[in-house]
Amino acid sequence: MKNLNAQGKNKTDWKRGRTKLPESDKRENRIRVSFNDAELAQLEKSAGGMSVSCLLRLLATTPGILPKPIPSINAEAWSEMSRIGKNINQIAVKLNATGRIEIREFKEELATLRLRIVDAY
Repeated sequence: MKNLNAQGKNKTDWKRGRTKLPESDKRENRIRVSFNDAELAQLEKSAGGMSVSCLLRLLATTPGILPKPIPSINAEAWSEMSRIGKNINQIAVKLNATGRIEIREFKEELATLRLRIVDAY
């Protein structure tokens, strides 16, 4: 009588241990990252059942998931647009509260905004 497994194969035909990966799939480079307890808990929650390593690898290698760095010229324009937007919002708040605004102030901010938009393109 032969020593067979459940699939009918001879137990001596089995390879022991994990199947070897092709060289292209081996991961030999490691990065050490430290997290506090709250950050690690958030990562584990976000992983949704997969390993944290798998989640981080997915985030780092999937195009479009991580935000693209903003070039410095765009960062400057963004900052200026943000300042203008805040000023316009303050004007709108004043208009809603009092029912009137300083037309000169509004026109200046609007003109500045228009120039910034035209310069950006």
